Amino acid sequence: MCGEMLCSQSMCCQFKLDTQTVGACTYHSMTCGGGTGLFLRVRDNQILLLHGSNKGCFVSSPYVDAYGEPDPFLRRGNPLQLSQERLDQILRHYLHHDIADEVSHAMDQNGSLASLEWFHF
Repeated sequence: MCGEMLCSQSMCCQFKLDTQTVGACTYHSMTCGGGTGLFLRVRDNQILLLHGSNKGCFVSSPYVDAYGEPDPFLRRGNPLQLSQERLDQILRHYLHHDIADEVSHAMDQNGSLASLEWFHF
């Protein structure tokens, strides 16, 4: 994980990758991460996992409220703190090269993920 700050799903940061126009996260995962990417979407409080230019999923952020619950899309507005346990789990997936498996498993469980245009991220 390199720590690069990127736009996610924004039309201002589009790049050409071969013949396809892709978003900043997809471009970065293909050029820096060998086709695999792990991105914290701060405004949504979610982790974006990408594998290739056409597969991805969202997982819970390591930031949780006082009850240990994530707040996807920050709807509740409660203060959040970093959960070391959740962060360690995410890092394990990254270090053990399990992101592709996580994406495939999530896409198998949730058919609507296959219809998303992941290359826009």
